[in-house]
Amino acid sequence: MTIDYLSLTNTIKALSESGKVKLIDKLLDILRHNEIPKSAKNKKKNDITTSHFAVDLNDTEIDEIIEVLQEIQLQFVGEDGDGNDQDYYYYLELIDRWV
Repeated sequence: MTIDYLSLTNTIKALSESGKVKLIDKLLDILRHNEIPKSAKNKKKNDITTSHFAVDLNDTEIDEIIEVLQEIQLQFVGEDGDGNDQDYYYYLELIDRWV
């Protein structure tokens, strides 16, 4: 599985809000060591925001990440449809990247 830089860093931020230190450490290690080399034609080789990373987590760890993101996402569902749709769909997209 691979994941892009922004999704990875946004997941780290979400996990920090939930106190998931072990998962955060693993994702930070992925950021440091698992960057996938960019092609020779890539014009943004030095721009980490365009990077992708190989994710070497087990299914249980990925499930835990998805669960945390889903819990955060549910905070944006309001009663009578008055929730924050933008944040709700932001987390939905982030979850999709981990599935």
